Formats: sequence, structure tokens, C-alpha cells
Amino acid sequence: MLLQERKNKLYSQLCQDLKQFKPGRKFYSIRHIISHYNVSRRVVDATITQMSEAGLVETIPSKGIYIRQTEARRSVAFFFPDWPVKTIEEQSKQLHNHLKLLSNQYDYAEIRYNYQAHLPKIVENCEVDISIVALPARNITREELSYFSLSTKKIIFFDLELKNTPLSYMCSSFSTELLIALDHLKKHGHKNVVFLAAEPLVGNRISQLQHFMTMHRYFGMKGKVIDCHTVSGDYAPERAYETLREYLKLHKLDFTAMFIPGSEASKGVFRAFRETGIKIPDDVSIIGTGPPRDSQYFPIPITTIYNDINDQAKVLANEIHKLFESEFKITKPVNLYFTPRILKNESVRDIK
Repeated sequence: MLLQERKNKLYSQLCQDLKQFKPGRKFYSIRHIISHYNVSRRVVDATITQMSEAGLVETIPSKGIYIRQTEARRSVAFFFPDWPVKTIEEQSKQLHNHLKLLSNQYDYAEIRYNYQAHLPKIVENCEVDISIVALPARNITREELSYFSLSTKKIIFFDLELKNTPLSYMCSSFSTELLIALDHLKKHGHKNVVFLAAEPLVGNRISQLQHFMTMHRYFGMKGKVIDCHTVSGDYAPERAYETLREYLKLHKLDFTAMFIPGSEASKGVFRAFRETGIKIPDDVSIIGTGPPRDSQYFPIPITTIYNDINDQAKVLANEIHKLFESEFKITKPVNLYFTPRILKNESVRDIK
């Protein structure tokens, strides 16, 4: 009974790993499977036999285990850090669902990587047709930019704008997020707004902050930045809480509204205001960004700037499908921009 349970578990694990290999390529060695999955030779032999009978692999004497040649498959892998935000996980699931609707030929894998690992090597070692890559909360390095620009692999970067490069990417318009937020606050009479930088200031977030420094003047507002000095690996709610508490101790409440990029940081903001006796929205209004469903789990539902995850996944799936249908004859990079929307809630008060 124990052998059967271990075989079933290993079979499931190896079937998932198969998605990273193209038909005809060599699979793991027996020694690698024993060592990596900490199982006995008997369990491995039984599992490989089952996989052979299922037509998934074939064992060639003196050569090894190979992925069996079947009908043409289309392999896609989504790479993201091993501490992803919920949005990325949801986006990946939606993308997988839309690909399945387009064709039953798609093999899909989620590959979680250590955010401190060497990303080019991870992507290079995965034998898939198209890779979707989400970076950790940091800028893309020169080494990565150079490697991915020269790579023959088809790679699409997730939620990262890479203008003036030959790379493919999909991203939201962060400047439009800000524009929508400031316009909404102005219509409610707010003229003194704070930008809470609780997410690491990298990539698109730097651009958004730079836009804030000029855009608030366009709306006739006073603008200020509270920088939490968050770095990759920090817990954004904690950094937001600590920084805002310290700011309120020194400056009191000298603004009427706050823009918070990233829904996670709002948890720390609510705690800081609650502990200092500041009420939302009576004393201060806030607007956040992120999944709209998250906005309902705060004491006061947050007005939120968001992107429709399902629409994004559907558009990306269609672009991937076009590449396969054209047999990759489309050489132009895939550059997808998405326009955010606003979900109006109780966290913004009219002070006109």
C-alpha cells in the first residue's frame, strides 16, 4: 500500500515536470529522480513503467528516458517569485483557463523561483515555447536586459514596461492609474494629497512617482511623498504602518487625501490611522490600487484603481495563440498596455 501511495505521488510530480520538456528530449535520469524526490529505486521503476504504459515517456537502453513524440504540443510557462502577490497567482490561473479554451494542445506550467536566484539561468533551463516572466520587486538588471534581448527564446515580461527594447511585455498604465485617482480626488474637493510609497520604488513605480511630482500641480493640488524606503523582500503593510506612524508623530495630519499604490500597504495605513485616532473618510480620504475584491475587506471599503485580470489574461492568451498559429513568423515584439478602471467606495469623502 505504501509503495502505491509513493508511486502515485511521484507520478503526479513527474507528470507536472514533463510540461517543461519538449517531445523527443531526454528526461531526468533515474539517479536524479531518486535524489531529487527522495524515493527508492523500486518506486522510481514502478512510476516510470506506469508513465511508459501511459505513452508519456519511453526508456531507451543505455541512453535514458525520453519524452515520447506525440501530436504537436504548445508549452507555456509562467515564472514568478516564490512569494508572489495574489494578483499574479490569479492572473496565471486565468491565463491557463483562456489558453485551454483556445486549444487543447497547450501544456501550462507555473514555475516559482527564489527571488534572489539568477533568473536568466532559470528561464534558459526550462524547455518551453513561450515564457511569461514576472520579476521580483526590483528593476531588471543590465545583465538580464542584455541576456533576454539576445535570447532566441520567446519571453513576455509581466507587468513591466520595457519601451525602447526588443523585448515583449504587458503592463498596466501606471500614469493613468494616477491620473484617474487625482481626478477623482479633485472632483471631491481635495487639494492636499500625499503619495505613500510603500512598495519598492522600481520600474513602473518610479515612473508613477515622477508623474505624481508634476501631475498634482496640473490638478491645482499640493503634493507630498511619504517614502517608506521599502526594498524587495520587505513586508509592505509593516513598512507603511511604521513610516506613517512616525510621520504623524512629527507632522500631525497635514493632508486631506492619500494615494496608496498596492493594496497590501493599505493594511498598515488603516492600522496607523486607527491608532492615532484619525478616521477614514471623516478626517482623511484614501485611494488604493489592486484587485477590486480586496477593497471590501477593510473596515471602510477602499476606492480602488484596478485592472480587469480576466480581460488581461484573455488578451494575453490571444496574443500567445496568434504566435503559435503563425508558427512564430510574427517577429514584432508583443507590447500590451491595459487601461485601469476605478471602483468607487466609501473611503473618499466630498469636502467641497
